[in-house]
Amino acid sequence: MAATLEEVSEFFYGEGEVVSGWEGGDGALIQLANVCHPGKPYCLVRKWIVADLQLTPVVLEQFRSEAVLPLVLFAHEVVRDSRNRFPPGHWLRSNFGISYDHPCVFETGSTLYLLLGDGCRKQASLDTVFSLRP
Repeated sequence: MAATLEEVSEFFYGEGEVVSGWEGGDGALIQLANVCHPGKPYCLVRKWIVADLQLTPVVLEQFRSEAVLPLVLFAHEVVRDSRNRFPPGHWLRSNFGISYDHPCVFETGSTLYLLLGDGCRKQASLDTVFSLRP
């Protein structure tokens, strides 16, 4: 089922829970990421949204069995990508998260997304989040 314009608009512009990200220098956050996850690629982002996916119990169980979280990151602004996949200023949508234990680090299987400044957390459907394509 495709997402409606209203659902996408609500995702971008609707209210969500404000979440604090990293307020220090970029270098210190990169260093922290390298200590916790040596060698894992990273992407510094601003103006971000962590989407809590609204899933049916069956799909949620599938996520649990695959050891992924029902979370996806959307960022309006890439600051720096260690693998140069995204140019500065570009937007992105991540794959499913595998950890979001540190308030400034959203981890997927392949990348650490380092969250700069305040962002927010919102609920969204799988269709809404995956209708956003770079």
